[in-house]
Amino acid sequence: MTADQGRCRDGSSLVVAAVPEAVGTARDFTARWFLAQGFSGCVTDAARLVVTELVTNAYRHGSGPGDKIFVRLHRAGCRAVVEVGDGSDALPVVRPFGLDEVDGRGLAMVEIMAESWGVAPLADGGKIVHAVLRG
Repeated sequence: MTADQGRCRDGSSLVVAAVPEAVGTARDFTARWFLAQGFSGCVTDAARLVVTELVTNAYRHGSGPGDKIFVRLHRAGCRAVVEVGDGSDALPVVRPFGLDEVDGRGLAMVEIMAESWGVAPLADGGKIVHAVLRG
């Protein structure tokens, strides 16, 4: 799997193909960036979980063959922001889930781990889902 990594103005970004391996690639990229920025292990673990859930959702629900998934990590004051973009216009929804269910918990977990989260449609199609983490 190839991944394009680049420095953003105040962070770092990653573009990966929408394949199952994208989740692990994004998770490892996130851990490296958070640790390099001096965030605690707890914040880094939370960021890894949030990225795992958002990239999994982008792969499963927001992408098709040949699509790309975009990950951007940056600071906003003393907080860290995780952004995941995909090409789908469908907005994510937190679903109620039972304790025995294996799927459908991703956004609920993001809601718990993040200080806040939201979604912004893109003018040319697609969306960016962001989560703000306490630093």
